[in-house]
Amino acid sequence: METKERSQLLYLSVDEISPNPENPRLIFDQDKLDILAESISEVGILVPLIVYREEDGRYIILDGERRWRCARRINLKEVPVNIIATPSKIENVLRMFNIHNVREEWELMPTALKLGELMNELRTTNERRLGELTSLTPGTIRRCKILLSLPKKYQKGVLNGEFKADFFIEMEVKALRKIQTNLPRLYERYGRDGLIDLFVNMQKKGKIKSVTDFRLLQKVLQAGDIGLDSQVVEDLATRVIVEQEMDFRESYEVIENLVNVSKVEEKALRLTETFRSFRYNALTETERVRLRNALIELRETIDDILRNL
Repeated sequence: METKERSQLLYLSVDEISPNPENPRLIFDQDKLDILAESISEVGILVPLIVYREEDGRYIILDGERRWRCARRINLKEVPVNIIATPSKIENVLRMFNIHNVREEWELMPTALKLGELMNELRTTNERRLGELTSLTPGTIRRCKILLSLPKKYQKGVLNGEFKADFFIEMEVKALRKIQTNLPRLYERYGRDGLIDLFVNMQKKGKIKSVTDFRLLQKVLQAGDIGLDSQVVEDLATRVIVEQEMDFRESYEVIENLVNVSKVEEKALRLTETFRSFRYNALTETERVRLRNALIELRETIDDILRNL
């Protein structure tokens, strides 16, 4: 179709334009598209699309795919555009990041996949450099890297909505890394992918009700740090993760008393240090009364506990 100018804007046929294959946004919120389509049908497209031209003559969207999709839906024949020079692959990806990510955060898995391509193109995994180029925060980049380390079948599962990205992120930080550090024999026996399969199976069986449950498992995996025998920890973890006899909360209840004792030990040590550093002679009479009352109440509580131990 021959292009024409109107009020300094170039108009193109909707059929001449194609989505950008480098767009990290693969998932579009249907409700938001409905609202945008209604707005466009009433007032038109107020912000022109940004496109570039390929060698075959087609125009590729750099900014405005949602507007283009809505235009097609409501059968607009043409849309306003600004045409820019054809970018390189790296320039294309970076412009997509910088144009879109400042407006509305993309779904994490599509962002991770596109970030992976960018890391391969640039041959860098440096989070600071990637953040400068994409405007992604260091935390988002780290989360993306976790998703990129997943087996392909689970990446696909996150993309199609079968799994939540946070499920694998919590699993990585609170479980897989702790098993590798605290229970290396268990980690070597099943491997990272094998452990992921086991956790996914637990979720499908309803034994992981929330991603925050991994925080309870983390306490179990670190129980050796507070005095539980390492073999006991490994046996308990095996019963939970491999044999799946209990869920994370049930396993935490096994060590809950030990966790509480450890907390009391830590707080008692801090309190003792505070007592030893106290300048009692500098206290006012009001401060002395308050401290005396607090200590009497503490002593009574401690005496009650000691009588039952």
